[in-house]
Amino acid sequence: MSDPGNASVNHPLLLAGVPGWDATVDVLIVGYGAAGACAALEAARAGAEVCIVEASGTYGGASALSSGEIYAGGGGGTPIQRAAGYEDASDDMYRYLMMAGGPDADTAKVRLYVDRSLEHFDWMQQQGVPFKNSHIRERILEPATDDCLVWSGSEEAWPFSAHARPCPRGFMPQWT
Repeated sequence: MSDPGNASVNHPLLLAGVPGWDATVDVLIVGYGAAGACAALEAARAGAEVCIVEASGTYGGASALSSGEIYAGGGGGTPIQRAAGYEDASDDMYRYLMMAGGPDADTAKVRLYVDRSLEHFDWMQQQGVPFKNSHIRERILEPATDDCLVWSGSEEAWPFSAHARPCPRGFMPQWT
């Protein structure tokens, strides 16, 4: 039997060595970043009893370390992209992400991400994530406002722009 006192990342406790559980749930989510929070919402909506565990002292995970931009588009564009005068094509978004991802980019995963991007953006709004209908036209590293649509990558830079029509796809949630 494994000694629970000796469990660590380098020496995990084997399941057979667990003498008992303090709690049981339908879905255990490890990490309370953006992905973990979304998974918890969907699991709870499906009727599951959910528990989230987070190693750090607060929620946010790696998502909290970023500027908070959400990369979305394609399919003609989000309503915010269209209001700013951009019609975003899925094939352009796909080509850009494949180039940005380098030679080992997973074509199936990138295609799925692009094809479901507008659906995911709509889902976030349905969950109450607020977005201003606004656009920062110049490329900046860290927006000083909560204006929504930003250039988040190198879409306008060569060689990306030679293969995929540039379009801003970074979305900053509104500050609350």
